[in-house]
Amino acid sequence: MELGEFLKMQHTLAVEKGWMKDRDPEHGAFSLLWSIDELGEAISIIKKKGADGIMHNPAVRERFVEEIADHLMYVFDMMECFGITAEEFTEVYVKKFERNLGRSWTENEMMYENAPVRRVVLSDSALPDERLWELLLRAGVKVTVVTKDPARVKILLESLVSDPEKVTVTESEPDDPGSDALRVTDEKSLAALKEAFGEEE
Repeated sequence: MELGEFLKMQHTLAVEKGWMKDRDPEHGAFSLLWSIDELGEAISIIKKKGADGIMHNPAVRERFVEEIADHLMYVFDMMECFGITAEEFTEVYVKKFERNLGRSWTENEMMYENAPVRRVVLSDSALPDERLWELLLRAGVKVTVVTKDPARVKILLESLVSDPEKVTVTESEPDDPGSDALRVTDEKSLAALKEAFGEEE
């Protein structure tokens, strides 16, 4: 079966059970949360029965696969809530797959103590994208943004950074950024930062 058929099955179930009133963007987050709950059930089976139970006990395996199916059903519900079609999802999935094929995955080797830099001073004209922000903060890099408009940058960070409180925003250059601090002021230095964290163009 293809993805589109699974989506149609979930739509049919919603129609039959009278759940279509919940198929709107406002309910999408709830479907995603319920999918996480079902994934928790699958994790619980792994914790209680172990890999051996899943691989060699037919009853445990069936229950485990059922929980994965429940998880995906809620994901499919969420997709319908947000109007995500099988075609749209497939296109994005393939693009992400191809991007992953070309990545070095060096970011997995440099988290925490292995990060290539420990301190970054950014100009507001050369801010990272959401993915690079994630890598920087996960690696524990101390990030300072120098800008003449701190209020604007702080609002921008709310949409780019999961924890904007970890980013220092200031109007003046740091007194002592440290000799190991990497300064990012333009597209060239931003590209160098991306490359250092395994983010290729």
